[in-house]
Amino acid sequence: MDLKRKGYIMAWSWSHTAEAYVNARAQIQQSPRDWLEVCWAENQAAVRDEDGGEPTFDARLYEVALAKAKRLPSDALADDIWARAEAMQRCDNGGFNAWCCPWACHAVPFDPPAILADS
Repeated sequence: MDLKRKGYIMAWSWSHTAEAYVNARAQIQQSPRDWLEVCWAENQAAVRDEDGGEPTFDARLYEVALAKAKRLPSDALADDIWARAEAMQRCDNGGFNAWCCPWACHAVPFDPPAILADS
């Protein structure tokens, strides 16, 4: 059975070094503007049920949030995405990529960004 197709995605909790978190945050900050807008809007469109279970996606909230994201500065989008990722503390199976949205369609590696790695 394809668990991702059924809506079940294997996730791990964060358990990395402080350097890995700095790297992931830098990855978000260096992401393209359109990635930041869509990821931020997806986070805004995540509606949790009363039991605090997995969120559902609200398309109307997404469209409103996406329009708002286009007016916000990139650093504000990146900071909010990081705060939500840090609160969620989920990563892929293996711990290689930090989830930046509840559905893992936006994720960043815990590796240093290319610019930092070349320094």
